[in-house]
Amino acid sequence: MPPSTGASASTEDLASGAAAAVNADQRFPTASVCKVPVMVELFRQAAAGELSLSDRRRLAGPISTHGSGGLALALDEPELSLLDYCRFMISVSDNVATDMLMGVVGLDNVNRTMEGLGFGDLRTNSTMSRYHYAMVNMADRTPSPEADEEMARRMKEEGLDYDSWPYHDAPENNVASPVHMGGLLKALHQGRVVDGAASAQMVELLKSGRDRRMLPRHVDPGVVIAHKYGSSGRIKGGRGYPVPSVGPAGGGRLRHRRPRRRRRRRGHRRGLPPGSGKPFTRKPEGEGRVIRLSMMAREGAGAPIDETVDLAADLGLDGIDIHLSGMDRDPERVKAIRWHCVRRGLTIGYAGSGSYAGPPEEKEERLAKGRQDVDTAVLLGAQMLRVFARAKWPDSVEEQERLWAPMVASFQELSDYAADGGLMLALQNHDESSFCMTAKQALRILGDVDRPNFRFLMDTGQWKGAIGSHVRGEFDPDVDLYEDYLRPTAPHAVYVRAKIYKIDAGHEEWIDYPRVVRLLQEVGFNSSLGLVFEIGDRNSCGWEECVRLAVRHLRQVLNEAQGG
Repeated sequence: MPPSTGASASTEDLASGAAAAVNADQRFPTASVCKVPVMVELFRQAAAGELSLSDRRRLAGPISTHGSGGLALALDEPELSLLDYCRFMISVSDNVATDMLMGVVGLDNVNRTMEGLGFGDLRTNSTMSRYHYAMVNMADRTPSPEADEEMARRMKEEGLDYDSWPYHDAPENNVASPVHMGGLLKALHQGRVVDGAASAQMVELLKSGRDRRMLPRHVDPGVVIAHKYGSSGRIKGGRGYPVPSVGPAGGGRLRHRRPRRRRRRRGHRRGLPPGSGKPFTRKPEGEGRVIRLSMMAREGAGAPIDETVDLAADLGLDGIDIHLSGMDRDPERVKAIRWHCVRRGLTIGYAGSGSYAGPPEEKEERLAKGRQDVDTAVLLGAQMLRVFARAKWPDSVEEQERLWAPMVASFQELSDYAADGGLMLALQNHDESSFCMTAKQALRILGDVDRPNFRFLMDTGQWKGAIGSHVRGEFDPDVDLYEDYLRPTAPHAVYVRAKIYKIDAGHEEWIDYPRVVRLLQEVGFNSSLGLVFEIGDRNSCGWEECVRLAVRHLRQVLNEAQGG
C-alpha cells in the first residue's frame, strides 16, 4: 500500500481566484471528512426522487457505537428522518448516523456521483464501523456492542496498527486529495452541487459543525465557517471556508502525522503572552451577538440532575451545566444524562471539576482525578470542563511561587490531555482560599498556562472582597466588582456563571445584571450566562421559585439589552 505520510493543503480565494497549494494532488485518508460526499449523494438522490429527506428510518440491527456522535447513546431504536440522520452526521460527526446513511445511499453511488462532478479523488469505500475495526485488524467483524468492546480492549492493550489500511491510500479506504476537496467546497458555495437550493441547504449543515479543532480554530471566533473535520490517530483533516459577506475563501487540508509527542513549553513572561492568555478578537457590540441562558444541575442541590434538566427545558433555557461532584460516574448513567439533555433540546455547557492548586506532592493525585473528570466530560458531551485554582493563598511570596509552578504545570498537562478529546478547560475564579481570586491572578494563570484550550469561566460573585464572597452580602467598600474584576477578565471569558443571591423581590439585589451584560456586550461576548442560585436563607421563597424568578429576571435583562 502506498504510505500516506506528511501533509498537504490547498486554498483559494473564491472572490479573486488567487490560490496556493502544497502536495494538493496527493490522496490521503479522510477520517470523518468522508461524510461530506455521503451528504451530497443523499441530497442528489432526494432531488432525483429516489428517496425523500423526510423518509423515516429506525435505528436497529447490528451497529457499532464506537467514535463520535450522540446516537450511540440511543437505547430504544429511535426512528429519525434521513435529514435528521444527516444533521447528526455533519453537525456532530455521528458515526452511527453515517453508517445508516451509507447503507441507504450506497457507497458505489457516492463514488459515482463524485466522479460525475469531476472529483474522482474523493473515494468513499468503507463504513465507519469497518474503518475503525480495521485499525485493530478486525475489519471482517460484524458491527456489534461485543465487537466494540473487543476493539476497545485491543486499542488499550495493543494500540492502533498504523500499518493497517485505514492509514494508507488503500482501495478499501476513504481517501481524498486537497485539490478535489477544495473543488467540492467551491462547487457547493457556488450552488453547483445538485442544484442551488440543495447546495445552500448543505452549506447550512456544514456551518453547524461543532468541532473547531482544525480550520475554525485559526480564525476569529465570530467568523462562521462551513466545514468538516476528521481525526483518527495520526490522521487530521479538514475542509471548509468562511461564510461572511466579505471575501470568501475556500480550502481544505489533510494531514497524516506521527503519533503525538508531548513537549515541554518554555515559560512566558507574566501578563498576556501569546496563546490562551491573549484575549479573543470579537465583533463589536451589536453585530449579531446573542447571549444565551443555561443553569447548573447538581445532585442534591435542589433537585436531582434529571429533574433539573427537565426544569431547564420547561423554562425554555438553551443549556444545562452539570457539576460532577456527587454524580454517578457509571458510563451508562453518564450517557443516559447526555441523551436526556439531547431529547430535551439542551446543550451541555460545562462540567464542573475540582482544584489543581495545592501541595506539589499531591499533584499526581489531583491530575489522576482530573483525567477521570475529562473522560466523564467528553462522554457527557460537555463543551468544557470547569477547573479551580483553590488552595490557601500563602502569606509569603516564596511560598506563593513554590506552589504556583506546579499549579501551572498541572493545568498544562490536563489541557493537553483534554485536547485529545476536543475538550476545553475553563478556569473559574473563586474568592475562598484561591490562587484565582483577583483579575490579576486570573490573567497571570491564563498567560502562564498558555494553551489554546485553556480559557476563563467568569463567576460574577466569587471575587476577593466582592459582595458575593460573603454569606450575608458583606463586602470591601474599596472593591469595585465591575471595574476591578469583571471588566479586565471579560475579554477572556468563554462562559459566565451568573450568581443569584437575593431574588425574591423579582430582581437580583446583590449584583447589577444590566451592568454585567453591558460589560459583556462591549467585548462581543457570544456565549452563555449559566444561572447558579446560591442556596441560603436570604430569600422568602423556595429553591424552584427562586430559579423561576431568576430566569425571568435574566431573560428580561437580556431581552432589553439585545433588543428582544
